[in-house]
Amino acid sequence: MTTVEDFQAAALASLTALDAKLPTGSTVLALSLVDGRVIWNATSAEQHPVGSSYPQLYHFLDCSGEVNPCWGWLNSDPAWRDFTSERAFNLSATYDVLAAEESFANFNLLHYTPDWPKLFADYAATGGDPYDLIEKTDGFHPSQLGQTLLAGDIWAWLEATHPEALGPVNPFNDLIDATFGDQGGH
Repeated sequence: MTTVEDFQAAALASLTALDAKLPTGSTVLALSLVDGRVIWNATSAEQHPVGSSYPQLYHFLDCSGEVNPCWGWLNSDPAWRDFTSERAFNLSATYDVLAAEESFANFNLLHYTPDWPKLFADYAATGGDPYDLIEKTDGFHPSQLGQTLLAGDIWAWLEATHPEALGPVNPFNDLIDATFGDQGGH
């Protein structure tokens, strides 16, 4: 597993490279790593499109040349899933350290931690199946629906806490609405 020190050094290197390329006044939003326990919870009772269960697929990935994208979250041992989530929390906390200790000439660094368990629970409370929020083929990343819910969560947080990152409201929105009408969000 990546150490906190290695993660922080890599994040700082990436942010430094961005600082050399982004225009002045930009905002960079660093998202915390996922609480991957939601992945296991959403997939462990499901069948993967190739016909195996997700636990069987994750085990196969462990045994086939260590190609499992995240062994710590995608295995049947809850202690490893908890440990991996704790490590992800510690890695993600480095963004707060970087935001407090580093200054960047061309951008403001923001750090946001999506509440993945809440996103999944809220979706389930509306009658949705949390499995729908996971991309079926890789069994790991958010699906298109999961990405949509995440984007809405991030947008709401930015509007509430950092509206300057979104820029001013387009003064032509009313004219655009009058010209094109409601196109169903497109």
